[in-house]
Amino acid sequence: MRTMRTEEFPRDRWEDCLSELTREAKDQPVRVQVESPTLGDQVLAAGLQLVAISLEAKGSAQGDIEIIAERPDGAHLTHPIPDPERIYLARDESKKVAYLDIEDTGGAKTLVFLHRGKR
Repeated sequence: MRTMRTEEFPRDRWEDCLSELTREAKDQPVRVQVESPTLGDQVLAAGLQLVAISLEAKGSAQGDIEIIAERPDGAHLTHPIPDPERIYLARDESKKVAYLDIEDTGGAKTLVFLHRGKR
């Protein structure tokens, strides 16, 4: 049984946290899943390679989070998360990130599961 340690990141560390995670997990296969009280649970992507997870710094989307993954044909899937409220990282016993949990003000969760070593 895998032991997970979950940590919440304060808003002032989001940009650094997401940049570090992108560097660590870029090109790794991910599964992106949304759990929404209004729409139910949906898998948006499975097995696509992570391109980036970023915090929008400018414009009308400032403060939103974007998850970008690449399809096998090279096209990108972009999932925006407007009005994020909390970010949690779950790390396994070797301190590697297992998944990212982003919760928005509407009660929806976006989960990004990393599948290391399964390219």
